[in-house]
Amino acid sequence: MALEMLRTLALTGLGAFAGLVAIQHAFRADDLPPADHFISEYANGSGGWVQVVAFMAWAGSLAATTGLAARAGERRVARGIVVAGVGAGVVGAVA
Repeated sequence: MALEMLRTLALTGLGAFAGLVAIQHAFRADDLPPADHFISEYANGSGGWVQVVAFMAWAGSLAATTGLAARAGERRVARGIVVAGVGAGVVGAVA
């Protein structure tokens, strides 16, 4: 049961982050091009609270993913997939 809850939290948090960022990008008046600006710049302005909520959802997702990785135990393939997924998410956010 705990693994299912962690999995649900990880996926829900990640989906919430992506959805909130997409919604915020769609409704920004100044239309920041994502290729030229950091995603954290969305926190500036009147709708900045949406970005803060998005980052909190992402943090919750990463915490749940860390919990999944810690419980992977001897399942090295599962642990590798989790670590690769987190790494890809971080690289994608930085790029």
